[in-house]
Amino acid sequence: MSCAALEEEGLEGRWGKGIMKIMKGSLTVFKADKRRNLYVCTVDYDILTASVTDFDKTSLWHKRLGHISQKGLELLQKEGVLIDKIEKLKFCDECVMGKQHKVQFPASQNPNPVSSSCILDYVHADVWGPSNISTHGGNKYFLSIIDNFSRKVFVFLMKHKSDVFEKFRKWKILVENQTGKKLKVLRTDNGLEFCNQSFSNFECGIKRHKTNPYTPQQNGVAERMNRTLLEKVRCMLISSGLPKSFWGEALVTAAYLINRSPSVPLNGKIPESVWTGHAVDISSLRVFGCSAFVHQSVDKLAPRSQKCVFIGYPDGIKGYRLWLRSQPGFKVLISKDVIFNENEMPCLDNSQDKNNDNLDITFNKVEDNQQGEENEEELGTEFPENTNSDGLNDYLLARDRNRRELRIPARYNDFHIALNIEPNEPSSVEEALKSENSKNWLSAMAEEMKSLKDNNTWVLVPKPKSCSVVDCKWIFKIKEEDTSKRFKARLVAKGFTQKEGIDYTEIFSPVVKYTTVRIILALTAHFNWELKQMDVKTAFCMVI
Repeated sequence: MSCAALEEEGLEGRWGKGIMKIMKGSLTVFKADKRRNLYVCTVDYDILTASVTDFDKTSLWHKRLGHISQKGLELLQKEGVLIDKIEKLKFCDECVMGKQHKVQFPASQNPNPVSSSCILDYVHADVWGPSNISTHGGNKYFLSIIDNFSRKVFVFLMKHKSDVFEKFRKWKILVENQTGKKLKVLRTDNGLEFCNQSFSNFECGIKRHKTNPYTPQQNGVAERMNRTLLEKVRCMLISSGLPKSFWGEALVTAAYLINRSPSVPLNGKIPESVWTGHAVDISSLRVFGCSAFVHQSVDKLAPRSQKCVFIGYPDGIKGYRLWLRSQPGFKVLISKDVIFNENEMPCLDNSQDKNNDNLDITFNKVEDNQQGEENEEELGTEFPENTNSDGLNDYLLARDRNRRELRIPARYNDFHIALNIEPNEPSSVEEALKSENSKNWLSAMAEEMKSLKDNNTWVLVPKPKSCSVVDCKWIFKIKEEDTSKRFKARLVAKGFTQKEGIDYTEIFSPVVKYTTVRIILALTAHFNWELKQMDVKTAFCMVI
């Protein structure tokens, strides 16, 4: 067989470990085994009874739906969502590389299964991260929210764990406004991203269900959904050859596909259909990472199309997200006028020689088997069972042992004495006026008031009736100078008396970051500069 002839037909050969693969994009056309100095292709004539086109369509829909399982394709065909004929799926290398996991422990029945009769009755949430690779937007975490009734999943990329509350607050407002339903119960773990003052002050009649410490099994629905999402992310990145930094685009696309795929807890129903009450349309799905040609209108003699890479579906827009690979940086277009070549993966050639440098995502939390198969959020790919797993119950794994109690070293026992030293700084105006330094504090307060008035800090208006008025508080500090003490008094607002999302929605604090200070100090030391430091009184009044 001529390699030149294969290349002219758009095919390419790959060799390794005694096997030759003839590929067309991400599709394996046939394989050949090495015998002596030749590669011999063995043809199974029984397969010729089925149409090659049907096999191609089955593999194509398998990739379009984020490497969905055989059973999932059959259920979509049974429901009339998928009209093409479905044949038996061939062995998929990407599915094994992206979805293989450790042997599961025997499932146990949950004595108190979660039940819900309507959307938003019961919601699960969890945070994953940090990733060792940031997305193009600088995100390293994601928040997943799963509705228990419909099993629809919502994902939100985040730069920091502290962004969880703001993402949740905006999601709650959106879904309650769109569905006309109210969120009743929220189930999370005991992470600080969920157990903080912001969530505690967010009183909207939501009942909180939390897991026991170090017991992720009790948040099994969210944990299992995160695993399903990451399996799809790995499969799509491996099959497309896209770099690791595209895991954010793959994650959002994975959630989009899961919501349009049959779910085991719903007995094969589709989450998006249960959520909206309408049938889904998957005719617009395309293979993640394939070549896409977007229409462009420039001068009359210029090409009418530009080659891009398909990286997902935009939210709220009927179109496609396309990466302009030929341009520097990360430039994304959204367009409906697109022609796809789903047999070509333009990024695959650059990644095949790197030993499948796929996204290094680990998910080693203990799986929740309390509900058995109910935790299989999406119909996954089936792998041959490992017959060497007998007797696993006889072993106590290191992750299952009780944690050793941590104690502070004895050499630190004497340092608690420093906590008994009482500062001379008053905590209120009354204490300041009664202290021996009352004259100094009065002078500092007068200086502060003069600065505020000179800068026109406030304007007197009638007291509003529908808003919470923020009170003021005096803060007193003593700064040690070279030969004396400096008394400082600052008048601050009690911002903590307002509730986020009710009294305000935006936060602004004109305070320099420590990273900026460290950069300035590092530059000063490196270039041997002279550094001058100053203190600006009522600095916040100087901000424009």
